[in-house]
Amino acid sequence: MTLLWQQLYQEDYQPHSFRELRIEGELPIDLQGTYAQNGPRNIANYQNLVLAESLIRSVRFDGGKASGAVLALDTAEPDTRYDEQGNISNWRKKLSYLMQGRAPVKNMASTSLLHWQQQWLTLYEVSRPMQLNMSDPDQSVETDLQGVVKASFSAHPHHLTSRKANYNFGTRIGLQGSWLDIYKLPDHGEAENLISINLQRHCLGFIHDFAVTENYLVFVIPAIDMGIVETLALVRGESPFEAARWRKEMGSEILVVPIDEPDQYQRFRCQAFFPLHFANGFEQGGKIVIDYGFNADPGIYKLLGKIHHCPDLTQLEQEFPQFMQQFHDNGRLQRCTLDLASGDVHFEFLTAQPIEFPRINENKQGQDYRYLYCLSNEENDRITRPWFSSYHKVDLQCGEDEVYPFPEGHLGLEPCFIAKSGHQQQAEDEGYVLAFMLDCQQQNSYLAIFDGQNFKDGPIAKVHFDQPLPIAFHGHFVPGITASVSA
Repeated sequence: MTLLWQQLYQEDYQPHSFRELRIEGELPIDLQGTYAQNGPRNIANYQNLVLAESLIRSVRFDGGKASGAVLALDTAEPDTRYDEQGNISNWRKKLSYLMQGRAPVKNMASTSLLHWQQQWLTLYEVSRPMQLNMSDPDQSVETDLQGVVKASFSAHPHHLTSRKANYNFGTRIGLQGSWLDIYKLPDHGEAENLISINLQRHCLGFIHDFAVTENYLVFVIPAIDMGIVETLALVRGESPFEAARWRKEMGSEILVVPIDEPDQYQRFRCQAFFPLHFANGFEQGGKIVIDYGFNADPGIYKLLGKIHHCPDLTQLEQEFPQFMQQFHDNGRLQRCTLDLASGDVHFEFLTAQPIEFPRINENKQGQDYRYLYCLSNEENDRITRPWFSSYHKVDLQCGEDEVYPFPEGHLGLEPCFIAKSGHQQQAEDEGYVLAFMLDCQQQNSYLAIFDGQNFKDGPIAKVHFDQPLPIAFHGHFVPGITASVSA
């Protein structure tokens, strides 16, 4: 018997260019733009979902109508062979990558997307960005943004409206520790490398996301330091996600980088923990606050990447015992407060429920905020449904959630909040939430559109692809982009 969450890994779909999609309900006229979400394909060929190739699904909204595309990317380099971990098999090319500080792996371009200065970039955190051609995916090419990106460009850039720029980072292999390369992509003008910082430990691929405030960039450096044995395993072809070892005794480190004076960064030592995704960050009375989904270690990487290989709940419980239980701290929304003057670090949990893939109103990025939208599990669900069972709208001011439980036989992916275009004083939750869902019974994927202020009432409209699409990770919305973007 095929278990429900395993439906996310089937690949009975047909790629296609943009065409009109069937609409259920009535699309808001003021929802104008393009939404695209990235995820894996050819899943069965790889040991980990994170290592699989890219499949992009995109919807264009224009005047109450919608068109959509399913785009399969082939990012293989000419005359290059890869193994089932995505590692480059050719030793000469592998050594060339390592000499550049790059992970010797295929650029899957399958984790996220960014639209910057009229070009779509598909992102894979241990590689350089790919310039996506939506009209002809086969013409997509890797780019270093005119020599700026040294080795990699993470899957989680963050935009600060006040500074009119995106900020991102990449990690790079070095002989004496990994390097953190921090990038600025202004809305207008050339990309630049703000600073490169020696992390003093080898942790390639395990800084997945970060937080931004109006004046600072905040990174959590995990308790991972790959020694000679692990590094040799990486050179031999083991995946970075498998070669690294968690070293709890080291503790984690929080790196706070002032945007205007990046060389004046501060390091905070703290207990070992692993934040996969950040909700937001902001400044408050000389202190920095960052919110994220807490994990005691990187086990969440293996859980999300390998459950497609687990045929039943018994094996899941054997391989991931720390997740397959009713009550634990993994996944809960945690707040870390950093005192820049004293160096004190304070932690507190903000939710009892687990959260993942948190998204907020992007206009509140870097500022104090009230609402976040996320995936979650209801009480007892995590034992029988290791994939998420509901969407939550978390109200950090009153401490209450609005919950939309998935209909029977449905599975949901990351929600994305889209603010209404309007006056500056509009409410923080005034907008729409877009979320891809899979109806396992009808074998149909659709994009659900929720009213952000009446979230628990369910979708106000659905845009149907009329075919099942596999799991996807992160999405990006661009207002007003309704024509074909060729690059």
